[in-house]
Amino acid sequence: MLLNYHELTMAESRDSPARRSQFRIICFVMTVCIAYSVITSGALRPVLIQEGVFPGGEFVHKYTGRDYAASMSLLDSIAKDIHVRDKDYDHVLYNLYMDDPLAVNGRSQRFASGILLNQGMETAITNSKQHEFETNEQRKTALLELNESIEDPTPHEMEQMPAYELWKRLKYQTYELPPAKAAVAKYTFSNGFVSALLHSYKVGL
Repeated sequence: MLLNYHELTMAESRDSPARRSQFRIICFVMTVCIAYSVITSGALRPVLIQEGVFPGGEFVHKYTGRDYAASMSLLDSIAKDIHVRDKDYDHVLYNLYMDDPLAVNGRSQRFASGILLNQGMETAITNSKQHEFETNEQRKTALLELNESIEDPTPHEMEQMPAYELWKRLKYQTYELPPAKAAVAKYTFSNGFVSALLHSYKVGL
């Protein structure tokens, strides 16, 4: 008589050597994956803080309240709207965090993500051969025109909608940010979820 795999598995004792070996292998693989993700996300690297200058400029952004770990996914969606590549984020795309993550829970953490329109940004984009939008004014117009097809989410949707769906329902806003002295924190970032959590914790401290 032939037994299928399910019947053989049910007949095998939970404490059998084969099952114990299988469990150890699974735990080992999961531990290695978690350790690799944490290490490559900068857990063992110090946060280097230097004195710098925030250049200021017109900030075309989307504003919301979610866990700060979700802020990079919002920034990514904005980058796609304006056709900015990952390697061109520096000095172009910014997240502004408005609450202390150690004092405010995830759902209430306010942040704005967007593109900073100034001369430095225009030079950075031009040097990267991104010529679809030649000027900052064209980039601003392109983003604000997207508002015409966006329907504002209801309060219930703001609370319950998954982040990747909510980002599409947020309208672009503009605000003029003044230049200011700034503390510049350099931190390894792998653009993953673990990296976002570590960034929120280590830089927030």
